[in-house]
Amino acid sequence: MKKKQPSVTAKQGVSADYGGWELHNELGAGGNGIVYEAHRGSERAALKVLRKSYWKGNRLDRFRDEVAAMERCLGLAGVIPLLDHRLPEKPSKKTPPWLAMGLATPLEEALTGASLDEVVTLVHAVAATLTEMHALGVSHRDVKPDNILWFEGAWAVGDLGLADFEAKRSTTAEGEKLGPAFFIAPEMLNTAKTADGGPADVYSLAKTLWVLATGQRFPLPGHQARGVAMFALNTWISDPRAALLEAVLAAATLPTPTQRPTMADFRDELSRWLNPPTPKPMTDDDLDLSELQQDLAGRHARVAAEDQERRDFEDVKRAYGQQFNERFDGLASELEQALRAGGFEWVDRQASHWGFTVSATVPAEKPPRGPDDLRHIRIELYLGLSRHELGGQIEVDARFELTPTPSPRRPKGEPHRWPWRKVYTTLAGSQSEEGVFAEIEGDMRQAFGPFVRSVVDMSKQRTLT
Repeated sequence: MKKKQPSVTAKQGVSADYGGWELHNELGAGGNGIVYEAHRGSERAALKVLRKSYWKGNRLDRFRDEVAAMERCLGLAGVIPLLDHRLPEKPSKKTPPWLAMGLATPLEEALTGASLDEVVTLVHAVAATLTEMHALGVSHRDVKPDNILWFEGAWAVGDLGLADFEAKRSTTAEGEKLGPAFFIAPEMLNTAKTADGGPADVYSLAKTLWVLATGQRFPLPGHQARGVAMFALNTWISDPRAALLEAVLAAATLPTPTQRPTMADFRDELSRWLNPPTPKPMTDDDLDLSELQQDLAGRHARVAAEDQERRDFEDVKRAYGQQFNERFDGLASELEQALRAGGFEWVDRQASHWGFTVSATVPAEKPPRGPDDLRHIRIELYLGLSRHELGGQIEVDARFELTPTPSPRRPKGEPHRWPWRKVYTTLAGSQSEEGVFAEIEGDMRQAFGPFVRSVVDMSKQRTLT
């Protein structure tokens, strides 16, 4: 991190009492305060000074809570330690609120060109620390790469400014968004006041793992569903075992907080990934394929995720197909009744998952005298989904078919031809969808009479060519 020179605020505050700490370079600024490198004799610290505009009200209480949270976590090696602080009841230029903590290296400086194994090791260490914090009744609620630091040879979490614990002084406003943008759990957007911070930490840490593993600046929003290419680690990096992380990332980002794993479960799953069980070697070396196990496990996980995506998409298609059939049920019924009213027999209507077929049979006008003479013509009026893409794009196929018996032989290679057919494209659930559906209904109504009459005329022939 590029160090800044002391700001005007810092220079004006030289006379302020920082407990013997001397402010040096500005390390950064956040929502609550400005952080400086501070020296006191041989000691080094990162000293955060609360902004003057926040010296009273809920912001001051939140700063007090940050100190209280750090005090609760003083025994945890994975939390940046609180070294010193001052929280005057009535802050002034002489006695501003401040806290001094261990001076650490930002993640972006300490972690460069990391392998997936190194990233998972880092996140596992953070998960272990957060598990201990949760056991103490403290949830972080601001988990993101910026708040992970390298401190005294190990990874540690910092900035407990949004931490939640019993008996804290500050309050969260109704509907207030709380947490790191892009990494924030959905429940922290509108119900942060009552939401449990533990599952939110799990969600944010899973998003942090994805960002660090893929090298992206921000995570993709929402639930990281298995089998969706844009969420899959293998889309962004090449690692034979990356697919084995898809299940835990999917579980950790579920929209319902209670369905996510606990932080301890998340930690344990990463531990198993880092230390996979060693298969017991076979006594016959010729049959020992243990070196293939990890590679094949990754492949099987990827295939399972792809299969799950297909199954999920089929569920979506079936649900939409039901809506589609309900929309055109009236048209199908009208076509069926029109054929019955016209004197046709063997009239039938069949519904599939994605459409319907109305059929009827037209007997030949003349009795057959030979094997090639026409006996009857079967007509089919079909409407259905021919394509439904994951993004919502659908293709609707409307066509009228006829099948004479006996059927004339079609020359080899000649494509099938429909007497009437139209293909429509629209976006499922869009503003234009109903307009396209109305167009389909109108076109089929308009084509129905001429098509049926042409088939009846065709049935007057002795043979068809």
